[in-house]
Amino acid sequence: MTIEQRIWESALQTLNGSVRRALSWMHTKMGNAAWRFTYSIAAEASENIDVTITAKTPADQPIEEVVTFFVALYDDAAGAAPNTDNSTLSATTGEVLEVVADKLLLVKTNASGVAVIRFNITGAATTFLRARYPGGSGEYSAAVTHA
Repeated sequence: MTIEQRIWESALQTLNGSVRRALSWMHTKMGNAAWRFTYSIAAEASENIDVTITAKTPADQPIEEVVTFFVALYDDAAGAAPNTDNSTLSATTGEVLEVVADKLLLVKTNASGVAVIRFNITGAATTFLRARYPGGSGEYSAAVTHA
């Protein structure tokens, strides 16, 4: 089992019943469609970087409803090294429902399918995100780099 699979499995085991039901409903609704994500990374301001994640349909259209998905944090673009910095994470749009060991987030979007995650890190650090739906593949972001 890869590191990523262990992180996902650990996260699923820690989620409460209502979140599991919501994820199950979402997966049932969308099936095995190749959901996508796009990322927009803002410039650093006062040690904060906002990353906008937009959930998309297989036809690359925004999902115009609230959706829940996982975001894993990595130190490298290939996803081989789980995140090691001590980020303070929050959502400015949508919600961060759960954080597992500062490496895996359960994220809920707003009604437009958009979530904005704020990274607050003192000092230099680089983080990559991989958003994915339960049972689906994921897409990596560009580097989120704090100077």
